[in-house]
Amino acid sequence: MNRSAKGRITRRIIAAYDDRIIRWYCTIRFRIINLRMLEEIEQYMPRKGTILDLGCGFGLFSHYFALCSKARRMLSLDLNGRRITLAKEAARRLGTDRQTNFRAMNVLDYPFDRPVDGIVMLDLVHHLPKGRADEILTHCYRILATGGVLLIKDVEDRPLWKMAFTWILDKAMDYRTPVNYYDRDRLIALLRERGFEVHSHQMLDILPYPHVFFICRKTSPHGEGTALPQTNLQSHSGHS
Repeated sequence: MNRSAKGRITRRIIAAYDDRIIRWYCTIRFRIINLRMLEEIEQYMPRKGTILDLGCGFGLFSHYFALCSKARRMLSLDLNGRRITLAKEAARRLGTDRQTNFRAMNVLDYPFDRPVDGIVMLDLVHHLPKGRADEILTHCYRILATGGVLLIKDVEDRPLWKMAFTWILDKAMDYRTPVNYYDRDRLIALLRERGFEVHSHQMLDILPYPHVFFICRKTSPHGEGTALPQTNLQSHSGHS
């Protein structure tokens, strides 16, 4: 699927929501996590099987990943019931309702009782209450199939001015939400302590967000990591 076709997918997704404010929000989200970023995230995701989307919001990216591969089944969680209702309605309009399962649930309450082939967390880690990321990452490792991948796109705590820019926007979206930005090396250490093979690099954007992408592979029972696929996109400021 070429970039033009994927661009049409994002426009279809936005059009699947009636409310003008929601459409505006969707447009902004697709600008922040732009098509290039989505292509990079999507290329590491299993083409088939069950993908757990933690903190799915209005379901924009769950729809995107489902539309990019009909063999994917998305299990998507968000604590906001209204967002989940709108995501389900959009799924009916997009024809992804057989591929998607949206649940109104706090990620912290999810039992992690279902094996999955992949997990995606887009801008979720820094919204988890302080100290709770550790247990979520442990659960993610436990339910992933051997060779399964956890994909994290988040923001780091440096440089300070970029973190401050992100904090202002996070609080403007919802002043009640917790905001705990991680040092990249600390998050990598947490992931490796749990058994993941980790690669990471910065993702550049027009806006000054300190985006970082983590590709985390579950190692085999004997500790032999599954090789990561070679990217077709140029990575930025490589960091492992």
